[in-house]
Formats: sequence, C-alpha cells, structure tokens
Amino acid sequence: MHSGPAYLEEIQFRFYVDPAVRALALESGEADVMGEMLPKDAARLEEHPDFSL
Repeated sequence: MHSGPAYLEEIQFRFYVDPAVRALALESGEADVMGEMLPKDAARLEEHPDFSL
C-alpha cells in the first residue's frame, strides 16, 4: 500500500505521425505508453514478454 502523494517529476507528451515510428518508440523505450498502433505492430508486440496490450 502506498501512503502520501505520488511523486511525479514530469510528463512528456509526444505525437508520432508515422505509425512505424510509434511502434519503434515503444520498443526502444523512448515511449512508455502508446495510445494507438497498427494491428500488425500490435500483433508483433503482443508476443513480446515486455509489453502488455
């Protein structure tokens, strides 16, 4: 259980126009959360143990 306020230093929002770049940003660790991606990228990442879709 957590007590007290959560610590958060900053939040960065980045907008990726190219769908391939979005998936690469997630895979490389540049992005921690992704709002949308192509079905083919989602299928590939769904098999990876480091990602939860």
